[in-house]
Amino acid sequence: MSKRFEIEYFLTDDGLRLVEAWAKDGLKDSEIAKQMGCSLTTFKLHRDAHPEFKAAIYRWKAEADGKVEVSLYDKCFSKTVEVTEHHKVRKPLYDDDGKLVTDKAGNAVYTEELVSRTKTQNVPADFRAQQFWLRNRKPKEWGERDEGDMAGKEIKVKVEYAQIPMGGEAVGSDGDV
Repeated sequence: MSKRFEIEYFLTDDGLRLVEAWAKDGLKDSEIAKQMGCSLTTFKLHRDAHPEFKAAIYRWKAEADGKVEVSLYDKCFSKTVEVTEHHKVRKPLYDDDGKLVTDKAGNAVYTEELVSRTKTQNVPADFRAQQFWLRNRKPKEWGERDEGDMAGKEIKVKVEYAQIPMGGEAVGSDGDV
């Protein structure tokens, strides 16, 4: 005999926070249902019957989807960003009189400093992001083409050959140099 699923815990503040966390982590409805210990059908019944439960799930899903949409949209364009690089620089050590400090063996003593440098860097547009965006927003113009798209259509190709005589100059198909 199967165990009857109880939704009550998932309607409490702790249960709703748990469901929100799963949704925020990107789990699909079927995965959330599995985490809760019920079937997808049971999950959907309770989701539709309890507005607070449904809100907990979709509030985070909408936020996560929105962030991904903005990120994808931003990747479609080139941009210039400021990048800070950190380098370790080794410098010889000098005393107050300006003389080079050496160790007992006569080798120069060095100090190390951390130097930061900010530079401007161009980040090119992401071709895959552009392709994904266009294929989903304008599928008729940018969608994948089947091999059958060209079936029954005649394709004419004109091929011209250049003749190269022994002298090295190319001669066109009509004999002109």
